[in-house]
Amino acid sequence: MPGPITNVLLAEQKAFRERVLSELFLTRPETRLLFPAKQEDAHQELVFALSFILDNELNEDLVVTFARDHRAFGLTPEIAQTGLDIIRKCIREFCTDLPYSEVHVADQKLSKLSKLLVSTLSEIPPPGWGKVVEVQRRSRRITVIRLECPNPIQYLPGQYLAVSSSLARGYWPHLAPALPSSDAGFIEFHLSETPELSRLAVSQPGDEWYFGPGHGNLHLSGENDALLIARGTGLAALRAILLDQIMRGTTNRIHLFFGAEFPGELYDLQGLWHIAANTPWLSVTPVVEKSADEWWVGATEHSQAPRGLHLQQVGTLAASVSSWGTWADREVLISGAPEWAQQTRAQLIEAGTPADNIQVLAL
Repeated sequence: MPGPITNVLLAEQKAFRERVLSELFLTRPETRLLFPAKQEDAHQELVFALSFILDNELNEDLVVTFARDHRAFGLTPEIAQTGLDIIRKCIREFCTDLPYSEVHVADQKLSKLSKLLVSTLSEIPPPGWGKVVEVQRRSRRITVIRLECPNPIQYLPGQYLAVSSSLARGYWPHLAPALPSSDAGFIEFHLSETPELSRLAVSQPGDEWYFGPGHGNLHLSGENDALLIARGTGLAALRAILLDQIMRGTTNRIHLFFGAEFPGELYDLQGLWHIAANTPWLSVTPVVEKSADEWWVGATEHSQAPRGLHLQQVGTLAASVSSWGTWADREVLISGAPEWAQQTRAQLIEAGTPADNIQVLAL
């Protein structure tokens, strides 16, 4: 049940949030770049988060996780200290009609939170970053961007990272790297044409990107043969897994179904052909929903595979995959847009694929 202070903050949440952000930007102008360009989009969850903190026991593990995640977004011990000092001050101002004891308890809890958060942030290294070295427009709606990182970014193949740059102004979309993490420091991302990614898709060589920690658990156990299903730029995560399997010297059979709306949007088909040509355990089946490109697709040579790859199929990925059987003996990984990925999972289960065999990465 919400406490008295939470009730006040909920009733005044817009005014409270604007007061806190205004004072933060005035005190530390550099924090303006950590938030979206439109101030009304910044920190919409502030009052919700404070309500949870004030109405529950302080969870130290949760604070550590928060610090780890937000350190990647540029949160420093100094900014955290300033921000919580401003929040405490604003709570006192907004709650002048409440008993002093209520305000004092909240102030003490936030003081304890501040000490723990600042101490934890001080022990976490700054966020990873990389410089754009190559930008390829593979089709009108798909861009491949490669970066070089002075300090290699650590993540597992199949995981995704929060990614941003000075062009994104406080937006941190999630992207799955298309290469396994390595000491060489190179990293690659596949971007579709969406409003969330448009700010990153216009990057040029020399631009700097920043990366959060790896999240997600999409993986192959290595105990069985595998079925991989990717639509569009969902291929990135599965490509990293494939390359990791090659480096590990796997011998398990893997069948990759790679789909798109148009043939010209099979943007990495040529690269997959080169991988499959040198990997006897890998089969690749391209699937398109429409047999010919529209004029605007902007196909490039990257969507053209030489002879030797499985013939292109026309239809939905779920239908193409199901036509081969139930795949009951395989690990199944699905990667793509959220609605499509969940629908494909449901269709495979309906066709007889065991639900426990299926993992989904929906970005």
